[in-house]
Amino acid sequence: MLMKRVLFAILLGLWASTALSQPVSHDFALPGEEGGVWRRHLISVPLRPDLEDVGNSRGYRSDAVCESLELHDPVSYDFEPDGRIDTADLLCTLWTDFPRLASEAIGGAGIFIVQSIDEDSCLWEPHGIHSNDHFEIWLGEPTRLTEPVEVGFFVSNTQFEASDNLVTLFGEHDPSHVRTFRDASDCNRTLLALPYNTRWTTSWEVFCGEEGVDWLDEDGDGRPDTCTGGLYPGDEPDAGLYSLQRWDSDEGRWIPSVVSQWFGFLLFPTESFDLVRGEAYLLSWSTGRPNDVVIPTE
Repeated sequence: MLMKRVLFAILLGLWASTALSQPVSHDFALPGEEGGVWRRHLISVPLRPDLEDVGNSRGYRSDAVCESLELHDPVSYDFEPDGRIDTADLLCTLWTDFPRLASEAIGGAGIFIVQSIDEDSCLWEPHGIHSNDHFEIWLGEPTRLTEPVEVGFFVSNTQFEASDNLVTLFGEHDPSHVRTFRDASDCNRTLLALPYNTRWTTSWEVFCGEEGVDWLDEDGDGRPDTCTGGLYPGDEPDAGLYSLQRWDSDEGRWIPSVVSQWFGFLLFPTESFDLVRGEAYLLSWSTGRPNDVVIPTE
């Protein structure tokens, strides 16, 4: 009888872990331009990213910083994994054209940087690779990618030759995961990562929840009539001002969407924008903290 109960518990645990796990993936194009031109992209990674130990943040020169260098040129490079999953591995995964550029481009590959906002210090934490004349060095310190990964990453790169940098990120998402936030007195901003399969489609839905489920637009002004089902605590009289910004990598500028209150009335002084699958967004708030939410997924 005891063995049956143990077996049942094991099977139940396996079923639960499977039921709460959604395999996800997304194709990214992170092109680099030559001539000192910086390209920037704001991306989301899966809650549980499927990253391998392909970067060594202590490596340099012939001690390859990325496994891809040794795979491309095993004579010149010798890669050793560093035994941890951090932003070095994310960098080496994202910069798919790095090994070719490092060995073939005149002057080297260029510079590739990822950075996010640390929610403890509320500061930007950059980490990058500088490849110049076939000499690779690390810029900044690596950040461990402790699961669940709830933040997005700002990717910046400039190269000695233009390239596409096409990459697919794989991982898993837990549809029951509750996203929590710090109080504004501790940290009032974050790079908001969204699941690749989120049902939210606009910035209004990030603030207020799903249209037709959490809010309506009965007065026809194109804005939510209530705002409590998303990140904005619209039922609190002192909710303050919230801003969600999208980075337009083609135009090189931030596109803001804002919600606030004035004497109990909801204000949407900007327009909404459509969310782009795979992107992350700069979220900031003036007071309190956003609602704890389970981000709806398909």
